[in-house]
Amino acid sequence: MGIPFTIKIIRNEESKMKKFASAGLSILVATGVAGIGGNEVQAAEQAQPKTPENSSTEQPTVKATQTTEQAITEKQQQVTEKQAIVDQKQQVADTAKKEKDTIDQSVKDQQAVVDQNKDALDQSQQAVTDQQAVVDEAKKVVDEATPSAIEKAKEQVATDTQAVDEQQKVVDQAQTDVNQQQAVVDEKAKETNAAKVQNEKDQQAVTAAKQEQAKLEELAKNAEAEKAKAEKEQAAKEAELANKQKEEAKAKDQKTKDDQAVADQQSVVTTSQEKVADAKADTAAKQA
Repeated sequence: MGIPFTIKIIRNEESKMKKFASAGLSILVATGVAGIGGNEVQAAEQAQPKTPENSSTEQPTVKATQTTEQAITEKQQQVTEKQAIVDQKQQVADTAKKEKDTIDQSVKDQQAVVDQNKDALDQSQQAVTDQQAVVDEAKKVVDEATPSAIEKAKEQVATDTQAVDEQQKVVDQAQTDVNQQQAVVDEKAKETNAAKVQNEKDQQAVTAAKQEQAKLEELAKNAEAEKAKAEKEQAAKEAELANKQKEEAKAKDQKTKDDQAVADQQSVVTTSQEKVADAKADTAAKQA
């Protein structure tokens, strides 16, 4: 009396499991899940624009504006470079996450296979137990039977005992295969946990890079504000210079007019003095 049971599926799944475990490890190594360490996140040097003071009220502050323009260009370049770094690290982190998700799913699938094999193993073990009960019952019949029946029962018991022994060997082998499969699944679970930890580190590095980029963008905005302020100050100084030049021109024109008035007055005085002198001369001549 035999018990149908096959271990072929279990062994095939075990072979697939081992191949997948090897392939999964190769993927982890090839894709460099080891991560994007924080040391790769390097902050761009922050340019500190300085607006030189213009001590002269007669010249526009062109040099200060040029310095601010250069600082803005440098900060915008830093923002662009930092964005490229962030995009690259985000791509690495996304790739690592996809690999981790794939491994997670494979572990779940293989665990399901192991669970199915465990169920089959339990059923097979129950079949062995049931068969042993049949053997025990046959032995009991042997003890109570006639000599001829005893002989026949002994033969049946021997046959059933052999079937039970063979079935137990199959069950033992199945248990070994299931244990091996479970070991592979456990090892794969360790790998995916390690990948998960590394993925979290990668995401933290990406977050840090984004924060640094935000700081650079803020510096660029501040530089724009400084530029606007410098341009406003320059316009005010140019207007002040124009007004001063206008006042100086007006004062110069007034001085010219005043000088001319003085000259005209001096001419009148000179003419008057000449007339007085002539009058004195005439008077003196008449008195003589």
